[in-house]
Amino acid sequence: MQAIPFMVYDEPYYVVGYDIVKRNLDFLNRFQPKYFYKTGQYIFSSIESEGVIEINKIYSASLLRTIYGQAVETFFLFFSLVFKLHFV
Repeated sequence: MQAIPFMVYDEPYYVVGYDIVKRNLDFLNRFQPKYFYKTGQYIFSSIESEGVIEINKIYSASLLRTIYGQAVETFFLFFSLVFKLHFV
């Protein structure tokens, strides 16, 4: 069992678990940046297709915003795991 301390503003917290370093490395090894690229390609090809009705363009734009949000969350998670931001 491991406990890794970190701070959020003035409040101390701990991440507690088994093999935290190994679990973080396993996550990083499974990281697939092609997911976002392939999804973006699919969305843009569906928007640019001829005969696409307007509602499908709206759905595609909403999907693109969702994927962008996932990409930003993944980036910050990846950033924090790589640089191990422990502020204690």
